[in-house]
Amino acid sequence: MARTTLQASVEAQIRDAIMDGTLRPGEVLSNARLQAWLGVSGQPIRIALGHLARIGLIEQAPQSFTRVASPNPAERVAVLHAVGALVGGIARVTVPTLSHSEHAALVRLAILLEEAVVRRDKTEHGRIAREVTQVFLRSCPNAVLRDSTYEILEGLWFQLSATRAESGIDWPALSETYPRFRDALLRRDAVETELAIERAYGLPVAKYSR
Repeated sequence: MARTTLQASVEAQIRDAIMDGTLRPGEVLSNARLQAWLGVSGQPIRIALGHLARIGLIEQAPQSFTRVASPNPAERVAVLHAVGALVGGIARVTVPTLSHSEHAALVRLAILLEEAVVRRDKTEHGRIAREVTQVFLRSCPNAVLRDSTYEILEGLWFQLSATRAESGIDWPALSETYPRFRDALLRRDAVETELAIERAYGLPVAKYSR
């Protein structure tokens, strides 16, 4: 059990450093450097790196290199659409079963998203949008859906954070979409919440019914 806990801790620290930009795309990850930073032996680090490679956060070549992955900016739109489809589907399943505290947390985040759009704060916008995803995942009543999409979404979120650029964000569209997202959440309307999420990620969706 202790080994499992240590491995999970090591993996979480490396993953968080990649996601927040402390470890940059393309940065080489030497075993010696990671051991000095994390204060652990090489075995849990190797296991953690193998798992992070499987979800797309790092790249490895045997006897050659281990480095933070370098996402292709040309794939950003496709990644956005994939995230929108996945999170929208999870939201549709989850909204009807949200507890009071989960519902309140999502409404609060929806308001924060609107505020980030007003400020044109791309970093804060990305952070809050990922937190929305995490709340939906934690709250999802379908364990199969939750467990099968968590790691996929982590990899996709890394690609989005690594390719984010001011010019690639449609602020006017988001300023229209997020109030609808908040309103749908307040009404606990699962279908409209799904549509708002898909629209926020640039998917071509039907017009809102309200």
